[in-house]
Amino acid sequence: MPKCPFCGKEINTVHVYREETHKYEYFLDEKNFLRYNHLKAERDDLHAICICPECGEELPFPLWKVGDFLREKPVILRSDDPEIKRKGDYVLYKGKIYKIIREEDVADLLHLKLVEDGLAADILKADIE
Repeated sequence: MPKCPFCGKEINTVHVYREETHKYEYFLDEKNFLRYNHLKAERDDLHAICICPECGEELPFPLWKVGDFLREKPVILRSDDPEIKRKGDYVLYKGKIYKIIREEDVADLLHLKLVEDGLAADILKADIE
């Protein structure tokens, strides 16, 4: 299960806020009352914000990456997370070896990809432990 990189809690959902634009037509009826018709609604997925349901922090990925995050591809953690051991471009996390594919200096986050090669992972794991 993925872990929020900010509060450290395991989460299995992500809250998403999206902007919507609504188009209305306003008019006066036969009794001079203001009325309206709802004509159209458009959703803006490009500006969606992904939020941790536990702490309310904005997660560091766009809407179209929610599925990857929930599948832990990649894993995103704070560089000072107590569950990781780091050596160079590799991290030991929950008994598995990950390669650091991106570092965010602003939020001090690591984006990690699981090392799939069993032999390489075993060698790196022995070296890190």
